Amino acid sequence: MKHLLVAFPLFLVSCVSGPSDIKTVTYPIPHGRKILFVNTSSPIFYDSYTEEREVNILILEKLEELGYSIVVSEKVWEDPKVPIIPKDNIEIFQRNLRHTLIEERPRIQVWKERAEKIGASDVFLFRYHFSLEHKTKQIRMFWIHFDKNEVIRFDWNWNPDDPIPFHEFIRQIAGAKNEKPN
Repeated sequence: MKHLLVAFPLFLVSCVSGPSDIKTVTYPIPHGRKILFVNTSSPIFYDSYTEEREVNILILEKLEELGYSIVVSEKVWEDPKVPIIPKDNIEIFQRNLRHTLIEERPRIQVWKERAEKIGASDVFLFRYHFSLEHKTKQIRMFWIHFDKNEVIRFDWNWNPDDPIPFHEFIRQIAGAKNEKPN
């Protein structure tokens, strides 16, 4: 019994994590290109919303490690039913002249306008396919380069240890554009 009383505290002390288990990553504060980050799936339709948020956070952190300044878009589409109050008569006149309705505009045009409003040069669109039937969780990302007029699509299976398996490719694509501005 006496040996058990000595062995049990020793066992507890040996199981407690020490400072050697702490992992640190140091990187500069993001100063590169500003990117609009859009999750294209509504959280209403997901049973795994908390898991999706964790995936978002890990991907955002990885992009910030790569030097990007990320702006998260909370809504994917603007709601045409919500009236936008014009600021002045010129804005009312311009809206009356515009014949293109919001519903008729391509989604990429909407994202481009949003990106321009915040000064972002690119848009990352994420779509998740988390299924209870399948153990793999698929992610699709569209990277829209407005400067180059191109869209790059990435498809991968989620791995929390490597949130963006193609981060070196992203770094190569960004190249000197992600350098610190003067």
